[in-house]
Amino acid sequence: MLALFARQFVLRERKAMDGEWFTRLTSNDFLGAFGNPTRVEASIGKLYQEEGLATAFEWMDNNLIPLFRKQVAAKR
Repeated sequence: MLALFARQFVLRERKAMDGEWFTRLTSNDFLGAFGNPTRVEASIGKLYQEEGLATAFEWMDNNLIPLFRKQVAAKR
């Protein structure tokens, strides 16, 4: 679920596949900012099972992406 979201996000933002962005967005280091990385992924999977793909993607967009954008901006 996370990998599919990350690929779509990277393609939308970068207009091409960017392996560095994909890796950073799906890494345990990044997910650790939200708690145990395995639990974060499990909660996304549970949300998908209970409420569907759109809701899971919306949660990731609202929760993961703001921090990711902040980290990308700080790296520049």
